Amino acid sequence: MDSEKLTRKYYSKLISLPNARILLSIDVIEGAIIAFRGLEIGILFFYSFLIYSVSLLAILGKRIKTTLTLISIFSAVYLILSLFPIPY
Repeated sequence: MDSEKLTRKYYSKLISLPNARILLSIDVIEGAIIAFRGLEIGILFFYSFLIYSVSLLAILGKRIKTTLTLISIFSAVYLILSLFPIPY
């Protein structure tokens, strides 16, 4: 077997993203958690995440899976950072 074909086969499996429905359901759950956390620490926290998500959708446009994956990753970062108090 050609090593280039073998490399392409496994690399394509490595970079493939999950189904859009799965990503969307994860994003909805994380968004709800961020909304509840935003009610606790301040609604601006939720608004900043909402603006980030909408701008990411506008920038990436047709790449829905990529957008949903990035939203999933950074919503986890938002939740982790919300645990650390930031003085004003």
